Amino acid sequence: MKDLNNIIDTQFFIGDVVVLKTGSPKMTISEIDMISGEIRCIWYANGKCEMQILNPDLVQKFNLVRFKAS
Repeated sequence: MKDLNNIIDTQFFIGDVVVLKTGSPKMTISEIDMISGEIRCIWYANGKCEMQILNPDLVQKFNLVRFKAS
C-alpha cells in the first residue's frame, strides 16, 4: 500500500473503456483507487456483469477507429 502523501497520478479515468494488453472483452473502469493505483473494471459476459480489480499496467485504453462511409 502506498503512503497517502504519494498518491498515484493515473492515466485512466472512470468511464474509460479498456482491454487487457493480452486481449480481453471491452471493460469499463468503474472505480480508481487513488492510493494503490488499482482500477476496478466491469464488463458483460454471457449476459452476466463481471468485475475485476486490476493493476493499471495490465490494461490499455480501447480505441475505436471510425471510418467514413464511401
